[in-house]
Amino acid sequence: GAARSLAPHATSVNTTAAGARTGLPIAVVAATYGRNCGAPSGNATSALAHACNGRNICNAVIDAAPAEGATPGCNSDYAAEWKCGSRAGVFTATIPAGAGHSASVTLACPG
Repeated sequence: GAARSLAPHATSVNTTAAGARTGLPIAVVAATYGRNCGAPSGNATSALAHACNGRNICNAVIDAAPAEGATPGCNSDYAAEWKCGSRAGVFTATIPAGAGHSASVTLACPG
């Protein structure tokens, strides 16, 4: 699939086309970019949800842009939380601070 820019949340998302609707659907609970730098919790939730909800695999790639609300010059971390369909439990994926441009997390809900 095509990469999407999620500005102003400083992430882009690549979604897989093959098998994108097999398995359980992703339901993004929260996404935060730059929490370690003072950015508000959940500042990337709507953008990630727009790109990933309803798919079973979604790859989020961090841009070089600073995190919204973060301290300028701070190396931001990234955290995503999601559920798979109606199953109980929340899955998490993180990118550590300083991982750099093009670091990514994959959200997945296999069948």
